[in-house]
Amino acid sequence: MKKVFGILTIAVLITLMSLLASAANIAYVSENGSGNGMSADRPTNSFDRAINLLEQGGTLVIIDSYTFDEPYYEPEHNGEIIITGGTMVFNQTDYTRYYLSGPVKFENITFAYGSKNQYKSAAFMSRFNPIEFGNGIVNSANISMIVVGGYMHPIMAGDNMSASDIVTDYDSYITVNSGVFRDIIGFSRGVGSVSYTGTSNIIINGGTVTNIFGASGNGSYSGSTNIVINGGKVTNLNTGGDSTRRLNGDAKITVNDGSVKNLKINNVMGHTDVFYLGGSIETAAVSIANGLQEFVVDGTTSLVVRKGMRATAFYEVFDEAKYEDGTPLSGANDFDVATYTVIDKVPAETTAYPAKIYVANVGDGTGLSPDSPISDWKTAYSLLEGVDGTIVLINEIYVGDAHFYEPEHDNKIVITSFDGERYYDGGINTGKAKRFYFGGDTTIENTKIVYESSSLYVCNFHDVTFGAGLDTPATGDLYALAGHQFATKGTVSENIGSTLTIKSGRYYCVMGYTRGIGTDYTFKGTQTLNLLGGDIRRVYGGVVQANKSDRVV
Repeated sequence: MKKVFGILTIAVLITLMSLLASAANIAYVSENGSGNGMSADRPTNSFDRAINLLEQGGTLVIIDSYTFDEPYYEPEHNGEIIITGGTMVFNQTDYTRYYLSGPVKFENITFAYGSKNQYKSAAFMSRFNPIEFGNGIVNSANISMIVVGGYMHPIMAGDNMSASDIVTDYDSYITVNSGVFRDIIGFSRGVGSVSYTGTSNIIINGGTVTNIFGASGNGSYSGSTNIVINGGKVTNLNTGGDSTRRLNGDAKITVNDGSVKNLKINNVMGHTDVFYLGGSIETAAVSIANGLQEFVVDGTTSLVVRKGMRATAFYEVFDEAKYEDGTPLSGANDFDVATYTVIDKVPAETTAYPAKIYVANVGDGTGLSPDSPISDWKTAYSLLEGVDGTIVLINEIYVGDAHFYEPEHDNKIVITSFDGERYYDGGINTGKAKRFYFGGDTTIENTKIVYESSSLYVCNFHDVTFGAGLDTPATGDLYALAGHQFATKGTVSENIGSTLTIKSGRYYCVMGYTRGIGTDYTFKGTQTLNLLGGDIRRVYGGVVQANKSDRVV
């Protein structure tokens, strides 16, 4: 018995030690906390203490909110700390800055500014520690966010460092998955003349960024940069810094997905490689600021384009432009060839009509085959005028920066990625908080519905079916409105009934009549909601927010 008791004692001790070790990887903080920070009901009110509890890495949970009244300098930590939950409030009067002292990832967190924050901003100074903004980043009241991969130069009274502390050969690592940012800066920000020799690594997987600077901002000079766009929306992508902030090394830009409005290859003293493999680039330009010519070592630029990507508007600014297979790219080449993937899949149900028009994210073809698609899918409606037809999406179609309005049509339209023989990896991408307005009786089936945060599909009292085989996001909010959305263009009819059918997909809310506040309407028609499948959290049979409705089935 003694032997058995001893074994049990050891097992209990091991379990307790395991639990303690697990608990030590989570710390809790709140500005109103009074505990030791080791449990959610006893959060500490010291951010320093919470960080110190996670010296080797772990998760820091903000309970409710935490306010910084002074620029904050993290205690040093070796492991990555994930900061999540609640709201981080920047209430500093002069310098609204958060300084990293180890790798940090923010996710599922809200950033806000306090009443003393005259700039309504927040700046994250990474000091060459990896920084990541994961999923669930919320900008409260449009707080202006700045991320710097390296230092805030000491002359600007920021880094709490002396000139001898500056390390010039480190690489920086910035990753963005969500959120809205004003500036992403690879190296440093602030007045100075330091020459950095490392590489800035910037990855954008999602979110919205106004300016990316591969080099430095306001002062100093930088090494090389490696910028990858896998998603999201970027307005200005600068290889160098602002004004005369040069990149002494090379630049590599890869666009796999997402959108880049202006690609600015500026002040690169070495060589620049641009790989345009997906997504969209609207414009591109190459420039060297006055007074930098004496520092140019190479200054040449190369463009590699995946066939199907539209580069005719800017390819000539590059010294060399070619396809992935090495063949040269010229204005005479067939830019209407779209890239698509066929999925090994047969849908359980399809209602596609024989008349088909193929649509891709690029393409100036006839639309009669996947190898000759069109990119303006509003044109597909005109090509199918007078006949019930099918619009086949052969890859992911972004509806654009504005809401999408179907052309009005009396014929029935099916939108799908299955043409009766082949299933394409296609879908509708409405971006962030965009709407899709139907212009006639339409079925969407056997394709993907993609969006960022939320999307509203407005049926405008047409018979609409969200059919079988829809692949919708596991997160975010998808709305299906059978009637009319007020405060948007479109006629309102009070005496019409329609049918909304749901067979698959994930929805936050399905609504029978109208949404929004408008003139006091009384709707007389009968709305029929056929909820035959899918995952639906809420159903409102009548009007939402205003007006009056008649009958719902």
